[in-house]
Amino acid sequence: MKNEMIRHTREPPGRIGDDEVKELLLKKYRKIFVDKLTEGDLRELQDLLRHQFTSDREMKMGYKTRLEENLRKYFHEEILRREIVSIEVLVNRLLPGDLSKKQPK
Repeated sequence: MKNEMIRHTREPPGRIGDDEVKELLLKKYRKIFVDKLTEGDLRELQDLLRHQFTSDREMKMGYKTRLEENLRKYFHEEILRREIVSIEVLVNRLLPGDLSKKQPK
């Protein structure tokens, strides 16, 4: 019985946990995005992400548009188009402590 419980709490083979996803995305986007991001910008991006869907899971295009406009400060259009999902996942998981202490001017 004890072994069965352990087996069910482990990640399935081939899947990575949330912490690993965050670390991989931090590594990928640190220089071009995370190190330039301010706490205020992070809060705003997270608010836009949080409010871009209604309770019925319908997209509010105004929030999506504003989110993409804000992300264009950091990313070229081509990168946003290809990697928007990864960037949104990272923004959703970032904490203020993950940001660079030296804020841009």
